[in-house]
Amino acid sequence: MDYTKLPLSIVYKKRENLVDFFNNDLNMTFVKNMQEIDILLESDFEAHALICMNAAYYICTLIMLEEYPTWRLTLYDSILCHLNLHPVEGHKKIVFSLVYLMLKHYDQNWQKGHSDFLGKLYVEIYPEEKGKRLHVRAYIEGAPRDIFGTLENHLPALVLPNDEFAPRTINNAVVREMKSTNFDWAAITDYYKDNKVKEIIESVGKNLEEKRYIIEILIDSVLKFYNGDNWYKTERMKMLHGLMKEYGGSIEENDQDESDTVSVQYAARIRKLEEENRQLKGEKAAWEAEKSELIKKSELPVPSQEWFTGDYDELPADEIFTLRERLVFFATVLSLEHNKKYTVAKNLETFIKELCNDQKGIGILFSRMKKPDEMAANGKAAKKVANLMKLIIPKEYRNNQRLRINQLIESMLLNYPESDDD
Repeated sequence: MDYTKLPLSIVYKKRENLVDFFNNDLNMTFVKNMQEIDILLESDFEAHALICMNAAYYICTLIMLEEYPTWRLTLYDSILCHLNLHPVEGHKKIVFSLVYLMLKHYDQNWQKGHSDFLGKLYVEIYPEEKGKRLHVRAYIEGAPRDIFGTLENHLPALVLPNDEFAPRTINNAVVREMKSTNFDWAAITDYYKDNKVKEIIESVGKNLEEKRYIIEILIDSVLKFYNGDNWYKTERMKMLHGLMKEYGGSIEENDQDESDTVSVQYAARIRKLEEENRQLKGEKAAWEAEKSELIKKSELPVPSQEWFTGDYDELPADEIFTLRERLVFFATVLSLEHNKKYTVAKNLETFIKELCNDQKGIGILFSRMKKPDEMAANGKAAKKVANLMKLIIPKEYRNNQRLRINQLIESMLLNYPESDDD
């Protein structure tokens, strides 16, 4: 299987930031050494260094997938030609040097089994040394180094884990990613021939679940490639449905015309959404029942004349007036309505008690504030509170309506006007 023909995102998940490669000291040293390479420093270093590191990891991943990676060496070279980095040869040397050095820090058994490939890879970096025996390159301290020498400077002596270049896990995220691309699956499968399709499924899918995800990607591709109702589309879909069943999928054949066939993944999605909808409806019904019960427990009975009741002691007139002052003030400052639809009187009562350190309740008084026979008392309370508020600010600013406190005073007096009879 030539994995270079597959879309990159099937094999390797690109890292979005350079620091994402700082999972080991080797990569951190590579990035540090890359800061000494002129062609990277002369451009957008972070962006181009990220491209080089991703390209090196992608090629290493492809190499690990191949039994004979030497056969693909020219294809790895062509990958680098499409990175859109200039100068091309300089950046190719950076990537191939990174690949070579990464593999030299990989499993020793793998290196012994692929020494011939490593030799050819080295020649890609130093084509002038083709045919010569490999040797250890030595540098005089302080002498200028080429790209390879710069990258291998002071590398830590560590061995990368065996899964460092493992292909990415194929899951729903990969399926969504592939569906949003226009990759030409028809070309690499010779228009969805059975043997080509099965080769991709078997080569790429590491387990039954991944194989089913790949089939889902191919089903989406077939539906996009063949327009309308035709024999080719019908046959390809039957073949993929059969493979899905073979790998343990739950797809059911549709006996209707292919033009009326709903794509398997969309049908599954619809079934899932319908189930979620049923669950949400059940949860909503339970929530509504719980809400209704809580309301029954928490709501106070509503008498005919006043909507707030409770056990309150009769208070002297002066204490009632003090409570009225507080209500006038807090209602204005908090922009409250004397209406049970907008204000929870019991909670307002608790709020005023806490702030004023006074356990006398304002609940019943609050519920009567809008009655006509309360207006005169409200106006007197508002006037007294307004006069006290004016004392807070210097005389020269007491008529300055740009000050918020003066705006509140004006609002209070408008909401609670004095009676004409006073």
